[in-house]
Amino acid sequence: GLGGHLLKVLALDDQSDPVRAQANVATLAGNSIYAMYCATGPAATMAVMARSVNLSVPLLNPASGLMGLRRPFSRTVLNLRASLNDEIMAAVSHSVSSGWLRIAVAYCPSSPASPDAALLALLPAIVDSA
Repeated sequence: GLGGHLLKVLALDDQSDPVRAQANVATLAGNSIYAMYCATGPAATMAVMARSVNLSVPLLNPASGLMGLRRPFSRTVLNLRASLNDEIMAAVSHSVSSGWLRIAVAYCPSSPASPDAALLALLPAIVDSA
C-alpha cells in the first residue's frame, strides 16, 4: 500500500493511438488514480501527458525521449529516460571519440520525436572539432 491505502494496478492498452490514450486516461481518472506509469509511443505519450497535466495526475517514467515531455517544464511529468537530444549528443560524442568522423543522424522533421534544430546545427561542429 501507499500511505495506508491499498494499491490497485490498472492496465489499459492504447495501441499507440492518441485518441484511445486520452480515453484511457479518462477511464483511469474515474478510478481515483494516484499516478500513471510508462506511457509509450510519441503521439500517445503526448496525449497522455496533456490529460495528466489537466488532471494533476503524475505521469511517471514515460518511455520516450520527446522534448515535448520536458519543455515547458511540468511538475506532473517525471522523466527518468534521457531526452532525445541527450541520447544523440552521447552517441555522436562517443562516435567521435572512437574515431568515427562520418556520422549521420536520421530523423523525420514533422515528427514530435525529432531532435531540436539547435542540436542538429551543433553536430557538425562536434565532429569537426575531433
